[in-house]
Amino acid sequence: GLYLTAPFINRFAGQVTRSTLWLTASLLMAVGMIRSTYNTYHEIEPFFLTWFVDYLGYFLFGYLLSTSKPKWKTKVLLGIYLLSGSLIAILTAYTIRHYNSLYFYGYLTPLVIAGALAVFAGVQQLTLQQNRLSRYAHLSFGVYLVHAGVLDVVNNLIRYKAWPFPEQALLAIPLKCILVIALSLLMIYPMSKSTLLKRLI
Repeated sequence: GLYLTAPFINRFAGQVTRSTLWLTASLLMAVGMIRSTYNTYHEIEPFFLTWFVDYLGYFLFGYLLSTSKPKWKTKVLLGIYLLSGSLIAILTAYTIRHYNSLYFYGYLTPLVIAGALAVFAGVQQLTLQQNRLSRYAHLSFGVYLVHAGVLDVVNNLIRYKAWPFPEQALLAIPLKCILVIALSLLMIYPMSKSTLLKRLI
C-alpha cells in the first residue's frame, strides 16, 4: 500500500512547501495513532489491505527526515530514545499486569513514535565508513521482507520447546534478534545472486 501511494506522495511533496509537508506528516501520524488506539480499545481487527493507511505518517516523516539538513543534537535524540524506551518498558509492565494490555508497546503509540523518529533522525546524521557489514547493506530490504516469517517460525519452535532457549529476557531478546537476522540473511543471500529474484529484494 505504501509503495502504491509513493508516486502520489512524491508528486504532492514536489508541489507544496516543507512546512505543509511537516504539517501533513503530523496529521497523518495523528490519524494513524487515533485509529490504532480506537481499534485496540474496541478489539477491532482492520482489513489487512488498509493497514498501510496508519503508517503514512511514518512514511512521510521518513522522507522529511532523510531530506533535511542535520540540525538535531545527538545527545537530544539519544535522550529522547532512552526516555521513550524506559517509559515504554515501565508502562507496558504496568498495563500488562493490571489490564492485560500491550498498548504502549504498539507501533503507533506516542512513545514508540518519538523513539523511532529519534533513532531515524540520529542515523541520518551519522557519517559511517565502509566496513565488513557494508557489503550486506543491499540485503537489508530483503531481510525486512522475510524477517517476520522467520521470527514466527523461531517463536513457534521456542514455544513448543523444539530447542532449548533461555527464558531470561536479557539473554533471549538479543539472542533471538541475532538468530532471526542471521536466518533471514541466509534466505535472502542466495536470492541476491539470482538474476530474476534479486529484483524482488
